[in-house]
Amino acid sequence: MKNNILLVILSVTILSACSPVKKAKEFNKTSQAGLQIAGMPDFAENQLEVQKQHLIRIGHTTHDQISLDFSENTEEQVLSSYRLGKGDLLSIRVFGEEDFSREAHLSKGGMFSYPFLGELRLAGLTVGEVEKKIILGLKGDYLIDPKVTVTVLEYRQLFVNGEVKNSGGYPFEPGMTINKALSLAGGFSEKASRDEIFIIRDGENAELPASLETYVSPGDMILVKEYKEFFINGAVKNAGSYGFIPNLTVEKAISIAGGFSEFGSPSWSKIFITRDKDTNSKAVRVELNARVNPGDMIKVQESAF
Repeated sequence: MKNNILLVILSVTILSACSPVKKAKEFNKTSQAGLQIAGMPDFAENQLEVQKQHLIRIGHTTHDQISLDFSENTEEQVLSSYRLGKGDLLSIRVFGEEDFSREAHLSKGGMFSYPFLGELRLAGLTVGEVEKKIILGLKGDYLIDPKVTVTVLEYRQLFVNGEVKNSGGYPFEPGMTINKALSLAGGFSEKASRDEIFIIRDGENAELPASLETYVSPGDMILVKEYKEFFINGAVKNAGSYGFIPNLTVEKAISIAGGFSEFGSPSWSKIFITRDKDTNSKAVRVELNARVNPGDMIKVQESAF
C-alpha cells in the first residue's frame, strides 16, 4: 500500500511541473496507468477526475480544453467509434457459412436485408455493435457458435463547403484528415481564412473548431470561412487593410493601424465608418468605442490643430 501511495505522490509531483496540455497527457498516460498496475483501477479513475478539477480551479485550463486533450482522435479511434449511415457498403461474413454472408449498401432508412433475420436497422451502430447483433440473432436458432466479421467496404461521402475551389461531396478514405479533404476540393480559395476551419460532425449541428490535422469521419461537413478584413485610412500611421477580429472597436482598429499619425488626435479628429452592407455607402460619424464589422471602411480625418 505504501508503494501505491508513493506512486500517486510521484505522479502528481511530476505533473505539477508540466504545461497545461502536458499535465493532462502525463496524468492520463502515466498516473492512471501506474495506479491500474498497482491494483487500484477505480482509484485511478477517481484521481483522474480530481486532477482535472484541480487544473480548472487553479486557472491553468478549462474543462473543455481538458476534455479535448483527453479525447484526441486518432485514426483508429475514428474508425472504431464510427457509426454507420445510409449509403455505407457493408460486408457481413460468417466463418464457414457462405449462406449467411452478404454485401449490400445501407438503405436510405439505414436498413440492411440479412438472410433469416430479415430487415435490420444498422444505422447508428458501430461495426462492433453490428457484429454482436448478428451473433445474437444467429446463435441458437441457426448456428451454434457463429464467427461474424463485419467490414465497411465503402464509406459514405464527406462534404467540403465554404471557401474552397470545388465544394461538394467526396469519397471518404480511412485515415483522412481535413488537409487531405481540402486537397480533394482543390484547396483554399483566394478568400479563404486559414484560421477559421470548422467541422460539423455527422448528425450534429454545432460547428467545432478544427485544424488541418483533424481526422474526419464519413458524413462530416468541413466548413472553411471567408477571410474577413476591415479598412482604415486617413490620419493613422499605417493605413490599409487588416484582418478582422471579434469584438473589434474603432479604438482597437486605430491601434492595429499603428495609432494616430501626427495629423490625428483622439480629441479632435472626426472618425467615420462606411459600412460594408450599407447599399448607400453613407459614411457615419462614430466614437472610439463604436463596433467595427467585417468589410467596414474607417476614415480618420486630420485634426484642425
